[in-house]
Amino acid sequence: ARLEVVAEKRWRRADPADATVEVTRVGAGDGDVLVCVIWRDITRECNEDGYRTEDTRRGRRDRDDRGELSVDVTVRVPEGVRLDVSSVNGGLEINGATAEVEAHTVNGGIEATSSGGPVNASTVNGDIDVRMGTVGTADLDFSTTNGSITVTVPDGLNADVSMRTVNGSVGADFPMTVNGRINPRRITATIGRGGQRIALATVNGSIDLRKR
Repeated sequence: ARLEVVAEKRWRRADPADATVEVTRVGAGDGDVLVCVIWRDITRECNEDGYRTEDTRRGRRDRDDRGELSVDVTVRVPEGVRLDVSSVNGGLEINGATAEVEAHTVNGGIEATSSGGPVNASTVNGDIDVRMGTVGTADLDFSTTNGSITVTVPDGLNADVSMRTVNGSVGADFPMTVNGRINPRRITATIGRGGQRIALATVNGSIDLRKR
């Protein structure tokens, strides 16, 4: 099995050496592979337990003097590999996954397509657009604060669904049995026989649960 990592740096009035990409094998045997972008003076931790940053540069002027530097990382993995992708300032795009996907960022949108596994996704500022060939049996969560959520799933879905927004609308392509009062911004409903929990939540944006 082969893992391919391609990193592209873009900078303006900045030192490209301030960001490096590290690829580390973790776990026993083949184990897992950890791909991290390490930012000088910012990245404090990147391991199996998570990614933590802390800006230790002094003052806004110092930050401004360092210019702009961004890194786009493309990771190609073998079929059947589970993905756990996270960022802070940047969007995530996942195409052609064939296993479970976890995608989380803070400032950026998320686009994910998986033909062979369920997807969970969260951001704060950005839209979420997820397409799944199978939803599995575990609970699924999709959340953002400033952005819309579109989740496309196979026909024949059996789930207990919660869709909540504050400024926006909610809708679904599936016939649903609504639990409680009908509210254009908040729906708790059963699709098919129910069972699996699927939660979709935003504050500023609309929610759509679509059928493939």
